[in-house]
Amino acid sequence: MSVFRLHSNAGLDVIGDVHGCIDELIELLALLGHALPDGVSRPPSERVVVFVGDLCDRGPDTPAVFRLVQAMCDEQRAVCVRGNHDHKLMRWLQGRKVSIAQGLELSIKQMEPMEEHERQGVMEFIDSMPTHCIVNDNVVIAHAGIEDWMIDRDDTAVRAFTMFGTTDGEVDEFGLPNRREWIHRHETEHRIVYGHTPVLSAEWFNNTIDIDTGCVFGGSLTALRYPEMDLISVPARMTYATRRRPFMDF
Repeated sequence: MSVFRLHSNAGLDVIGDVHGCIDELIELLALLGHALPDGVSRPPSERVVVFVGDLCDRGPDTPAVFRLVQAMCDEQRAVCVRGNHDHKLMRWLQGRKVSIAQGLELSIKQMEPMEEHERQGVMEFIDSMPTHCIVNDNVVIAHAGIEDWMIDRDDTAVRAFTMFGTTDGEVDEFGLPNRREWIHRHETEHRIVYGHTPVLSAEWFNNTIDIDTGCVFGGSLTALRYPEMDLISVPARMTYATRRRPFMDF
């Protein structure tokens, strides 16, 4: 893992947590104006797609999502930062001991028909994903967010935070940890775009925005267009998974 620096005059389309929702991803890319000949997305006017991570688990077709996103990244038309679900899938593919839960069991089942070289390709693709992406020195994209002092760094602490975030030590009424307290400490001029924690709707807060609008939980798949700052969403076709805690909101 490493920091990926992107310097481009072209626009960006930053897409939230996909979680195996291939139909919604294809629909959103089409809505954004991305053609998909032969299953490969080719953005118009050199626009780049940046995925906030968590391509896998819980949804209907994790392998199809990886095939599409890998093809886009191979053409240098997209970048994907690593999410915690991607990381766990990689560890399983490496033969390491992991807990088969939180949707990983579904990804494993969906990947059973894949050829060994395809699974190896997925593992290597996840292993190549950066911790976070810095765009033109003013936009930072990280799966679970990032503290200001971490933005230009790449070490164990940064890798853990960008994938898993942190908690305040408290739990809510559902027994789940409270997250996102880092957004209140954000003070730099960087705009931070992240996912990881499903929200009812994507809204700017203290120059940060969470674009995980819970597609896999029956919400929607959302993209942030930069520099336009427009939000484009497509509704989930169905509820693929349930969760203990309802969508969060500010």
